[in-house]
Amino acid sequence: MLYRANGAWRFAIYNDEGVLDGRLDVISEDAPVELAQAELLRRVEEATTRQYEAVWTADEPDWWTASLTTAP
Repeated sequence: MLYRANGAWRFAIYNDEGVLDGRLDVISEDAPVELAQAELLRRVEEATTRQYEAVWTADEPDWWTASLTTAP
C-alpha cells in the first residue's frame, strides 16, 4: 500500500511474516505517484533480492495498492 499522509509518501507492506510500514523520505510529497511507486518497488526488490512486476490500483484519492508478481 502506498499513500500520501502527514507531508510524506508512506507505505505498508503486508506479507506472511507481518507488516512493514515506513516513509519514502527520499521522495518529496509533491513528487508524482509514479516516482513514489517506482521507489517503493525498488525497496521491495532490494529487500527480497527478487524482481517484480507491479499492477497498481487506486483505492481512493492518494491511496494505491500493488499486486506483485515475480518478473520472469
